[in-house]
Amino acid sequence: MITNSMIQTFLEELNELKASINFPPRAKEKALRNFISKISSVSNPNTCMRLKNIHIPLAHNIPSTPFNQVSAILLDLKEGMKVSKNKKDLEILKLLKNRFENIDFDLDIAKMITGSNKNFPRRTQNEIEYFFQELELPANIRNYIGDTSRPNDEWIAERLKENNITVIYRIIKDGLFKKKYFKQTKEIEKAKNGFREFLENGTKTVNLSDIFNLNIKNDLLFNKNSSSSDYHLNDLITQAKQSFVEGNKQIALEKIWDALERTKSLTNKDKKQSISTIITLLSDDINSDFFNNEFRELTQIGNNYQIRHFEKGVKEIKDDRTKEYLFFRALGLIELVLNKVLEPQNSENIPFNF
Repeated sequence: MITNSMIQTFLEELNELKASINFPPRAKEKALRNFISKISSVSNPNTCMRLKNIHIPLAHNIPSTPFNQVSAILLDLKEGMKVSKNKKDLEILKLLKNRFENIDFDLDIAKMITGSNKNFPRRTQNEIEYFFQELELPANIRNYIGDTSRPNDEWIAERLKENNITVIYRIIKDGLFKKKYFKQTKEIEKAKNGFREFLENGTKTVNLSDIFNLNIKNDLLFNKNSSSSDYHLNDLITQAKQSFVEGNKQIALEKIWDALERTKSLTNKDKKQSISTIITLLSDDINSDFFNNEFRELTQIGNNYQIRHFEKGVKEIKDDRTKEYLFFRALGLIELVLNKVLEPQNSENIPFNF
């Protein structure tokens, strides 16, 4: 299986091959084909299919297009190996999964750009040129649009294939759904529905509520600023979120419970006094009994199940759905505490732990 270091080596070799001028006629074409075969030998079927779909012309001087397309595939593989750290990373990952599983991915996006897809506005040649230029895309896509009097779907798809998924992401997020391209709001909704259908048809594992509108759980994971002056607490929350994103829900649960315990001492080294202060600050809208019970219940869960204690007789939580529920329940309480307790009017007299 291909690794990150192998990808980097392949990218360096590809750049050398692309820049070389010492090949006899047709030898460069053969060298590129052999190079693609080498990548395919360590790649999964979806990657092999994308590589196979690259058109290499039988010519003495090969254009840069096939080299750029190989490079884009390698950069996509590299992007897919990154650890998702925020909402944008997850959106790109979902898009990337679709690109590898849907062989017509770039052609489908091209049809959305030109308007051949009936859910999107039809664009003239000049409008297509303006669309790309406004996004300030790489030259190999922005400048080529003016090279032909009638850029069709297939031609634009070939240009898209020369760019990695982060560029495609920009085209979608910053270009396809701009309000100025649509006459009415309902046309934007129609385009969104069309895009959703495109994603769902490309890979059945993708199920989005709205373009890339991830749910409240992802909002808690990535959009909330879980931070305080207690750096160890911040680190525990970060580790918990990272473990959850990576799929290790048991570690995520253990870390978030450690963070919850440390949160209890946020305002005072005496945990009882600290919790009393925290509950007072939380209880401006809801009765304090609710938060007393919430802290008590979560403490009991952490002590009675294999979250904080692993002695013989402590019950194990095996269902990942239960772990997920408990994870977000604890994270939600921590977020509320940090937001309420660390408000400017409340934070001046609170001693933070380091």
